[in-house]
Amino acid sequence: MMGDFKTCLYFVLGVEGGHEPPDTLDPGGETKNGIDIETWMKYLERTKQAPRPLLDMKPFERDRIYLDEFWDPWQLGGLPQPWALFLFDAAVNLRWDENVMLSQSALYFSGQRIVVDGKLGPATRAIMIAHPELAKVAAVARIGYHVAKTEPGLLKGLLNRCVRLAAAVGA
Repeated sequence: MMGDFKTCLYFVLGVEGGHEPPDTLDPGGETKNGIDIETWMKYLERTKQAPRPLLDMKPFERDRIYLDEFWDPWQLGGLPQPWALFLFDAAVNLRWDENVMLSQSALYFSGQRIVVDGKLGPATRAIMIAHPELAKVAAVARIGYHVAKTEPGLLKGLLNRCVRLAAAVGA
């Protein structure tokens, strides 16, 4: 099965908190359902709306942001569901190039001939399409990534998220 936006969105919404005020440990600052204030303001500007508080974001606006900013630019619907879910979820928490490099590293250490360059190009996509089962390796690798790089106050929540993600992609 190829990547399904709604399935991936429901997963992310199930692991994202509601509203996080700007004074939390979260490096994204103020967020609502995983959307940070900067992304929200860019959406309002792009859609020619007056600025308004993130708390006022409607579900249809949240879904549009996820589709426009995290799904469509990377053509995740063209990847098998396990990879689409891994990349979509990780895009919410990591910089995109880190996300792809983590994926490529997992592929490389699984025996695939791949250049780890942080670009989701044709070679990387072809391997992901041929090996959807390797998304579980990337999901487990993400646990190690967060253990090494995450502030202790945020680690428990991210590890819980990673365990749920690993289960969702088949690990």
